Amino acid sequence: MRSDPAGCGAVLIPATGRLPSRTRESEPPPRRPDPARLAEAFAHTAPAPAVRLAVLCSGLPDLPLPLLHVLNHEVVPEASPADLAEVLTSGLFTVRREVDSDPVLVFHPAARQYLRTHLTTHDEWRTRAAFGRHAAAHPNAPHGIAAVLHSAWAETELPAQEEPFAEVAVPVATVTREDTDALRRTGARSRGGSTEAVTAPGVASRVTRRAVDRLRSLLGTAVSGRALEEAEELLRLLIGYTHSRLPAPAGGWPGTQTTFDDLRAAKGHIRAADVADDLRRFADSHGITLRTTFRRQDPVVRDLIREASEGPMGVRVDAPFVFSWMALASAARSAADRVPAHACPVEFLVSLDDANQPDRFLGLDHCVRLAEWRGDRPGATVHLRLQTRYGRPPPTAGSPSQGSCVRSISGLAARRSRNWSGRPTRRLLRLPCGAPPCTAG
Repeated sequence: MRSDPAGCGAVLIPATGRLPSRTRESEPPPRRPDPARLAEAFAHTAPAPAVRLAVLCSGLPDLPLPLLHVLNHEVVPEASPADLAEVLTSGLFTVRREVDSDPVLVFHPAARQYLRTHLTTHDEWRTRAAFGRHAAAHPNAPHGIAAVLHSAWAETELPAQEEPFAEVAVPVATVTREDTDALRRTGARSRGGSTEAVTAPGVASRVTRRAVDRLRSLLGTAVSGRALEEAEELLRLLIGYTHSRLPAPAGGWPGTQTTFDDLRAAKGHIRAADVADDLRRFADSHGITLRTTFRRQDPVVRDLIREASEGPMGVRVDAPFVFSWMALASAARSAADRVPAHACPVEFLVSLDDANQPDRFLGLDHCVRLAEWRGDRPGATVHLRLQTRYGRPPPTAGSPSQGSCVRSISGLAARRSRNWSGRPTRRLLRLPCGAPPCTAG
């Protein structure tokens, strides 16, 4: 190279390995760009997938680097590594490094405030669902997953401004221990000797959390954020109704009277219309209006409608002769064709299980199932099993039957009343077993 007549280009590197600064002492240091202007320029000049990633990240003040990859894979799969590099080198973040943890990207407050103007409520729900699916799929992550468990007896409180960024339904050992302690403190014992009651409040909350998370994953982007909130609200109401109508703890008889005892004694069976009317009144007491439709003439089925932002949500109440999950599953398979196109793509089926089994009720977690629609149209069907049982234990030999304990009084002794629809009804009087016959007049 030395003998080359044209010479050879070279770079001289000082011993320190860095070039000396050319800034004169009299010159002021360069000003840092305004984060808000930087975010505005990034939104106008960066590729669309990179801008989409940055906007989704603005839902959180900071996030670990792996969560950025989660958003890339779950929500913006079209973003390439070059788009990811655009976000990381945009200057919108500062990097905070923590011991034994992943780097944390911290937004400049002004940059985050500008990007949040492009963030919709639907985007926030999609981000939350993506993080929830990721956490549920990686319960054994190397660094673990930080979580908050609610406990009525906890002494530690969180600031009010803290908000969750994901909801996950994964088995956690602490939940079982807390629920056991709660039952021990309240002295909750079932009549059958079981230590856990199917009507315990913690059971309903756990089942509701799992069902809501499943509903979000099934609907995905098929509905808007507002419609998803309405579907979740109706789901919580129906689970609460199913839970409230469980009349007894596991393994024990409920007592002398349950919700549907009078109807069963008067008619010998419970109709779908009876359950629908009871459900409608329960919904009214919780601020939700369910409207009865009479499109179907089948006496075994009654349809209720809740008006929603993206079309009506249907609640189908049926009282089959024999309860069957297989029958409900077949109904779910045809839901995509049965539910009108203008309706919200979620359907609720409340099915009465009037088997009157003498052993015990199934827990609430065995009474709620969600199924995905088959076909091109995305949607979900929610199945709810409404269990009932006679209010008195089976009669022993030589004792009066339960049917003889209730007599309908007619003639002058009949007490006429008005039910909620204004139609006259006959009120049944409950008499103790062995009471003398009543005569009219």
